[in-house]
Amino acid sequence: MYVKEIIRLLVIDHDADHRAILKEMLSRLAKISRIGFRTKIVSSGKRGLQQATEFKPDIILTEIHLPDISGIKIIEQLKANRMLEDTLVLLMTSDSTEETALSGLTSGASDIIFKPVKVIELALKMANLLELRQHRRRIAEMSVKLQEEKNTLTQFFSPDLMDTILKEKSMAETSGISTFATILCVEIRNIETLSTKLNPSHMALLLSDIFNGITSLVYSGYGSFNRFTGDLLIATFGAPIVYANDAYNAYKTAQGIRAFFAEYNRKCFMWLGDEISYGIGIASGPLFAGNIGSDKRLEYTVIGPSVKIAVRLASLSRLTDTDLLIDGETAGILREISVLREFNFSHLKGTMGKIPVFTITDIDDKKAEELYIHTKQVTYDNAAEIGEVEFF
Repeated sequence: MYVKEIIRLLVIDHDADHRAILKEMLSRLAKISRIGFRTKIVSSGKRGLQQATEFKPDIILTEIHLPDISGIKIIEQLKANRMLEDTLVLLMTSDSTEETALSGLTSGASDIIFKPVKVIELALKMANLLELRQHRRRIAEMSVKLQEEKNTLTQFFSPDLMDTILKEKSMAETSGISTFATILCVEIRNIETLSTKLNPSHMALLLSDIFNGITSLVYSGYGSFNRFTGDLLIATFGAPIVYANDAYNAYKTAQGIRAFFAEYNRKCFMWLGDEISYGIGIASGPLFAGNIGSDKRLEYTVIGPSVKIAVRLASLSRLTDTDLLIDGETAGILREISVLREFNFSHLKGTMGKIPVFTITDIDDKKAEELYIHTKQVTYDNAAEIGEVEFF
């Protein structure tokens, strides 16, 4: 047992005999189809306009040549006042000339039907209009979904990266890339000390303020976000969009973060009574970047050893005289344009003992610009040509 779909239909026709014929046709159509009609039938254009705004029909079936207001004027007035934008209009006329048909269709009508109306033709026209309405609904739903996805992406990617992602590949499926990228981790050190001085809501506002400031710097440096985890912020340079100077962009972003904290501490020391202490770690290497999860919830993330190394370096920097440490892979990439100082952490247990650790004491920005100005950005379109990243 199925439930009929009820269509609100407004009929505007000045011919009383034809109105009666249409009423009989619609009654027959309702009996033999899955569609029912809730119909209002009026005899003038002015009454039609009034009923259109009050009744809000799904479909308007109107005569073109009405004594007071033509059917075309009705369409124009509804469009001009942005009323019933989703309403479909089927124009009726006994004038079968091309000029009349063209003027009717170019006015914004969805279709045209010639008098005397035949029941089979009316049934086909109605079916086409209802199919058109379904297509419009699907497009509207897709538009809402795309906007929701775009709103989600703005939490992780800068506007230019987000536009590139949306143009080149959907982020709505479990997929990703196997690529080489640079990870930047920022660790906020004295969270526990600050939390004893601030109530939870003020502490949350403080962290949000800090993370918002760092977010802007990451976005302007062509990076994207992997995650916030309480006192950690992890950003990626080189995924999902790969640049030849990702390691350099990460380091320049780290310099911006240093300046941000210097200014933040200067402004906030008086009411905080303490400075925000932090450490920055940068590591480069192969990783997976993409969507993981279920069909109900997806999360964009990056997975690889360099993520853990960057986190560990941010923490280790507290044992040094610098707030920034980089791994050997990143140092190798930047060696040509930077002055490096190496640290000896070989006494530490675990894999860190096998990883050279450096800090950058100086960098040649002019040389960096010369090196990277002619390099190609790796995109979904030219990845095969450049051969540096595998998309799947």
